[in-house]
Amino acid sequence: MGKLVAFHRSGDTLETQPFAAGVAAPTRYVIQSCLKKHVRCEKCMRIVAHHVVIRDFERKDAESLHRIVHERDIVRFMRDWSEHSPSPESLYRFIDWLQTQKDSTAVRENKRYAVALPDTDEMIGMVGMGLEDTLNEVEVAYFMSEKYRRHGYASEAVSALCEWCFEVSDIPYLVLTIDCANVPSCKLAEKCGFELFEKRTPIGHKQPNMESDSYYYYRMYRKHD
Repeated sequence: MGKLVAFHRSGDTLETQPFAAGVAAPTRYVIQSCLKKHVRCEKCMRIVAHHVVIRDFERKDAESLHRIVHERDIVRFMRDWSEHSPSPESLYRFIDWLQTQKDSTAVRENKRYAVALPDTDEMIGMVGMGLEDTLNEVEVAYFMSEKYRRHGYASEAVSALCEWCFEVSDIPYLVLTIDCANVPSCKLAEKCGFELFEKRTPIGHKQPNMESDSYYYYRMYRKHD
């Protein structure tokens, strides 16, 4: 797999086609930052794939985010989102905090990004990563509005984020923990290249946001040229 060029200065755009010929459909990324030149200025996240854009959350996303996190499947498997967002306005504080983290590419810090449509900039889902408390490993997180599922948007966004995480860090692998009852999410993980390592049943505690007593533990390892 070719290297992903991860940064550009204001006005300069660097692009790559990171997938070798014959491996899925190549995804184009444009990731905005000033870190390559070590220039201190305002930075932002922007990954452009074929059908979605990954960007920082903004207050304008609050209404869509509130609606999505109250959809049935997200309440079922990621209920902490709905429990902490009784109204769109209640999300402002969280979004404002994310805005303060825009200049960081530290993948061990908990970050969440909007997945948006490129033509309208409508927020349709979320991807993110950060250190999982009980595992002490960097875990990927995601959800997609039920209206926009089965279009390949989620797998494209998750794959793009994982590629970015490896490019801006030295972590050897990323993990996913998925409720055993969440079959669609398991299929998505495998589609993105995560490998199922084991089924785990915690003793003495219940994994956050889990409906089942057990969960599947997945890993994606850094690819080497």
